[in-house]
Amino acid sequence: MKKSNLEPNTKFDPLNPTYLKDQKYKDLSDDEKLIQADGRQYNRILRAIDFIRQSVKFSVARFF
Repeated sequence: MKKSNLEPNTKFDPLNPTYLKDQKYKDLSDDEKLIQADGRQYNRILRAIDFIRQSVKFSVARFF
């Protein structure tokens, strides 16, 4: 990342419902959007854990 002069976005909050831009979420209340954002993040975590080495998978899962 240093070679390309890139820095991580430390301000991104995956649980923020404002990032739900799909039209199917536009009629939901703020609480319902928050639930959807939480569910989407949970699914991302589950998919990511599948790609982690078996020897450290459970430790990483506990961290999440």
